[in-house]
Order: sequence, then structure tokens, then C-alpha cells
Amino acid sequence: MSSRLMNPVHLHVLELHLQGLTNNEIATVVQRSAQLVSNVINSPTGQEILSRALEKRLDTLMDVQTMAQMVAPICFKEKVELALYSKNEKVRSTNCKDILEMAGHVPQRSAQIERQPDALPNANKTPEELRRELLDAAAGPPTGTVH
Repeated sequence: MSSRLMNPVHLHVLELHLQGLTNNEIATVVQRSAQLVSNVINSPTGQEILSRALEKRLDTLMDVQTMAQMVAPICFKEKVELALYSKNEKVRSTNCKDILEMAGHVPQRSAQIERQPDALPNANKTPEELRRELLDAAAGPPTGTVH
């Protein structure tokens, strides 16, 4: 298939192929046969366009990774500054959590509670006794009694 035969539909086929669609899915989208889709993708011109597109995609990805690695120390320093000095408690907390996660720290999400025997003086009372005590406490001391 020569470059002069690459019309907008053919270019759309190549674009959809780059997006990861199968030949049958592409055929459905462009309303052409799966054979035409296969011919476009496997043609020398189609292969050249796909190859160039993939090279550009990889170059762009590598550029992004390189740039991200260059600014990572600056971003990390900013995150530390926010964790230590932000006036907003939520910002401080979020950044502290992020830094700990980056360092591989996994917070404990469980707590063990030990109860002392005398910590709950009403633990041995029946529900009726507790109800009576609450009602007495809510009523308060008697008022207006005459001696």
C-alpha cells in the first residue's frame, strides 16, 4: 500500500491500532472489513508510520522519565517542608503519610486495649440497676423538702 493510498480512514486505523484495539474492534469502529484493517496495518507504509509513532512515543516517555528524575529531589524537599512547616494540619498530615509510605513504612492499623478490672465499676451491675442509677442521677437531689 503506497503512501498515496493512505487516506484518513487508513490513518484512523493506524491510530486505533496504536491505542491497542484489535483488528475486529478497529473494523467495527471504522466500518470497514477486518481484512482491510489488516492490509493497512501490515502494509509497508502502515508499518513505517507505526514504527515512527512508536519511536516518538518511546522518546517522549524517556524524556518524561528523565525530567521526573531530575525534579524528584526538589519535589521531595518541598514535600518535607510541607510536612514539617505547613500551617494546615491536613497538609502536614498528608505529607507526613506520603513520606512514610515512600520510605516503606507501613502503619499499624490495629490497637490492643487492655482493661483493668477496676476500670469499670459498673461492669457487674444488671441493666436494671444501671437504669435505676441513671434515672436517679438525672432526677438530681429532691427539691423543696420541708424539715
